[in-house]
Amino acid sequence: MDEPETSAARPQGRPTRGGREIGRDHLIESTRGAMRARPRLDIQRREIAEHAGVTPALVSYYFPDKAILLELAARPVIDTYAADVRQILRSPKKPKAKLRLLISLFLTFNSEQGFILDHYLEVSHAKQRDENVAMLGAVKRELSEFFKELIGLGMIKGDDPEFLPAALWGLCRYVGRRNESDMFLIDEDLQTSPKDLTLKVLTLISA
Repeated sequence: MDEPETSAARPQGRPTRGGREIGRDHLIESTRGAMRARPRLDIQRREIAEHAGVTPALVSYYFPDKAILLELAARPVIDTYAADVRQILRSPKKPKAKLRLLISLFLTFNSEQGFILDHYLEVSHAKQRDENVAMLGAVKRELSEFFKELIGLGMIKGDDPEFLPAALWGLCRYVGRRNESDMFLIDEDLQTSPKDLTLKVLTLISA
């Protein structure tokens, strides 16, 4: 008489897809994709599962706390962004060259990474991740110091070194996140190559 089938072949509570296990790294990368595409609203496990091609139960299995998954997905992107900003600001290049590089970085980040920064900040505040907020605050202070230098040199419009980088980020976010359906809302001058677009933004903010 055959032995009754048991659940030993598959651990209880671990969903599978097509008989093979889907790991944490796949879920983290898929979550990153969902964060890029979704404006700053609560991302559901169902949306993450759809991006990963798995069930919501598998997402819950690996990450009972969804906020941890969102933070893990966003952190490498944010760390790279912060390092890139600091590398530009601390380089020996002239101020105008640094500003051009910052504009290019802001445009590229918003075009390629979408809403990841928004989600990262939201999760960091919600989970009281003070170290995350402090790191971005330090980057913001370095940007303010740089813009103070630009103001002193008469190279940029405005007189508020804290507001100006935020305004520049907002402009680059608007342009960088545009899509085909938005193109009729965008000035024709902004529909150009990344290099030319950087120069146009530079012209807009230069004194």
